[in-house]
Amino acid sequence: MPPKLLALTAAAVLGLAGAVQADGPGHATPEEVVGKVRGAARYLAEAGGDGLARFKGKGSEYVWKDTYVFVADCNKRTIVAHPIMPERDGKPIADGPTYGGVSAAQRAEAQCAAAGKPGGGWFEYPFPKPGEERPSRKIAYMLAVPGTPYVVGAGVYDETVTLGELEALSGGQR
Repeated sequence: MPPKLLALTAAAVLGLAGAVQADGPGHATPEEVVGKVRGAARYLAEAGGDGLARFKGKGSEYVWKDTYVFVADCNKRTIVAHPIMPERDGKPIADGPTYGGVSAAQRAEAQCAAAGKPGGGWFEYPFPKPGEERPSRKIAYMLAVPGTPYVVGAGVYDETVTLGELEALSGGQR
């Protein structure tokens, strides 16, 4: 198979598996996650609810490499804008499967607790990578959006970085 056709076939398979590659190939880093989440929080603090449209759809500027920023309302415990799974918009965060013994309700509590920390915070949870059934360790950075009911977050898969290292990276406290 010619290299270009092979690359297109691989991209199609990844796309069908739910992988996100908006800004090119590769894996997002925790540093990129912090930057994107903080940028998203600044934007939503200014735009409010009118700015939610920018977080919807795979073409969103908040979708990059193999991750994305999503928006939730921790007061109502609902997903507000999910660029990869728009069917989740308006649904309870806790509606979802259990992975690795951690229920969707437990993930919801952990993400809202992390967002409520000064400067945001990280949490870890088991979740399958796109196209896989077995869960892997996912880490997510969550941040409350000042002056709104929203929190924003993004995550990456990483088996080795500690939550302490992540908190030091983002300037938070555990």
